[in-house]
Amino acid sequence: MNKKMNKFKSIATFFLVGLILIGLANPALGDVSVSINTDKNSYYLGDAVKFTVVINITNEDTCTINQPKLSIHGGSSIVCDLPATSMSNVVYGNCNLSMTLYANTDDCFGYSSASTVYRYSFEWKMPQNWSTGLNYAGANVIFESNNYSSETSFFVVNILAGDPVELMKFADTSDTGIDNIIHYTVIVRNNDTQPLNVSLNDTADNNLRFVGNVTVNCNCSEYGYNATPWVFTTNPQERAADWWVNLAGLPPNCTCTLKTTAKVINTIGSVIINKVTAISDNETNAVIDRANVTVKFKVIPTPPPLPPKKTGGGFPQGAATIEPVKVTIEQKILTDIPDIITPKTQCFNVKSLRNKFEDGILVETTEKNLTNITVVLYLPDETQTLIKTDENGNVCFDFVCGNYTINITQKNFEEYVKSFTAYYGKLSITPADLTGVNTGETLTYVIKDNDKNSVSEVFVNVTLPAGKELNFITKSDGKVAFNTGTEEGNYVVFAWKYCYANDTLTGVIKKPVVCGDGLCGKDENCSNCESDCGACYIPKLMINCTNYIEAGGIIVCSVSDESGKSVSYASVTLTDGRSAKTGGDGKVKFTANQPGTIDANAVKGGYVDSEKTRISVSEKGCFLFNISFLSICWYWWLILILILILIVLIFGKKKESQ
Repeated sequence: MNKKMNKFKSIATFFLVGLILIGLANPALGDVSVSINTDKNSYYLGDAVKFTVVINITNEDTCTINQPKLSIHGGSSIVCDLPATSMSNVVYGNCNLSMTLYANTDDCFGYSSASTVYRYSFEWKMPQNWSTGLNYAGANVIFESNNYSSETSFFVVNILAGDPVELMKFADTSDTGIDNIIHYTVIVRNNDTQPLNVSLNDTADNNLRFVGNVTVNCNCSEYGYNATPWVFTTNPQERAADWWVNLAGLPPNCTCTLKTTAKVINTIGSVIINKVTAISDNETNAVIDRANVTVKFKVIPTPPPLPPKKTGGGFPQGAATIEPVKVTIEQKILTDIPDIITPKTQCFNVKSLRNKFEDGILVETTEKNLTNITVVLYLPDETQTLIKTDENGNVCFDFVCGNYTINITQKNFEEYVKSFTAYYGKLSITPADLTGVNTGETLTYVIKDNDKNSVSEVFVNVTLPAGKELNFITKSDGKVAFNTGTEEGNYVVFAWKYCYANDTLTGVIKKPVVCGDGLCGKDENCSNCESDCGACYIPKLMINCTNYIEAGGIIVCSVSDESGKSVSYASVTLTDGRSAKTGGDGKVKFTANQPGTIDANAVKGGYVDSEKTRISVSEKGCFLFNISFLSICWYWWLILILILILIVLIFGKKKESQ
């Protein structure tokens, strides 16, 4: 028995030692994760982009990472080396990153529940010539011969960070056509620490001419430039193709808003380009700064004129002619590109359409993918690129925000030209029905996207009565709050963000109604303020009925107001309990039942009740002469007398015969 027990203990000990050795040789299952984030979603050219990269290693038997890197790519690209050991506030690597790395290596051998964490915090100074639009940033690290990575995205706006002059331009439409009017808004701001002389010049292409006027409004109390420096001629032969405004001594942090309109006079090409340039001359620092903004629009082509209608025709009488079948072939190029796309890598199909007509009747249609053909794509920066379709007829491209035009030319085919826009959706100013407000009131609007999410970094321009303008940039909650001021009139809220369709809201500001001040104001009346404006006049009903009628006759009652106008749907009530409503002519009818007197009156909401009117109902009249006794007509008395006489005569003859 003891030998068996010892043998059992030896086997148990063997297995226990084996399990310990296996645990030492194979620690708990490990995990490696990488994340990267930026401090903002969008940046200006030359901005410092702040990155946070976290590498988390759990339950691994080593702490060593290899070749950590940062890659940034869009239209431009760069790859930056990252350190693998802790350091603080140093400029590191080939990209001159302002770097801090904290490495916590608590679990280098996987014996605890702690993790090894590499936390990078660094800034990358974006070059001023970096590509605008959507950019991607990725963090990559090699751990135990395996690659681990993560990626994020951010936007680069075509504005220089820290620029002495900040310039923005936008329009109220992205589609236009011949004879249409385009409303432009130009925003210019002095970001310097001292006053600047800023010269603005706006130049239109051959498709546009400026009309109306140019207005300038600056929001700086110490800078009183609120004027209309340009009023354009209405002569079509002399319309202006450009305008300029000089803002002398524009103070620091001062923003000016300029508004103008242009008319489309031609539709040459697929886009309309309108450029504005701001040049600042700081005499102290001798700084010359130029900021160019280009606005493009998709052109709505003017439809071609219809061919002249054929008249006459036929054959001469007696002639018999059989004409051959007229065959025509129509070949077109088609794509599935919509008018609006989302900025990202997308593929669209290109195919041919062949239609065969016989005597103008379509008899055959053939579609085919166009493979390995060259497509010209005009980009938002006014450059172009050539792309070949693949074996399925698809053309693929990494689209960023802006306006595009695709052009496809093939022999024996109609030229294909299509303009489209890439953006993230339309902004909406909410609530949209908050349009009737009072002076001195604080309004709060929220800027949202198509999915009803609040949108940050939206430029919001508010134009109050008397031309006062306010400008805001929304934060993460998308809110804009402002006071309506003291002036009555219309106000306009305009929201704009790069890569979004803008939105405009208009409303009316009125002075609040103050009831009880003894003055009947513009918005006061007898309904909302009787104490100031007096009681409201209430019209009175007038009733006119048939005054005398025989029993069985028809009583007609007419109801009107004091001016004699008929009143419909008024209730007319008789004292015998009957009631009815007047028709469209203001009249109502009753049957006179019993002899006697009846009173009638009329009532209706919004009117004073009528006075009572009396109706006399008499016995029904006698034939020929209205003479009666004891309510019996005279001819019945006559008939009764004749009957009595006849009876007397008959009885008298009988007595004589006896």
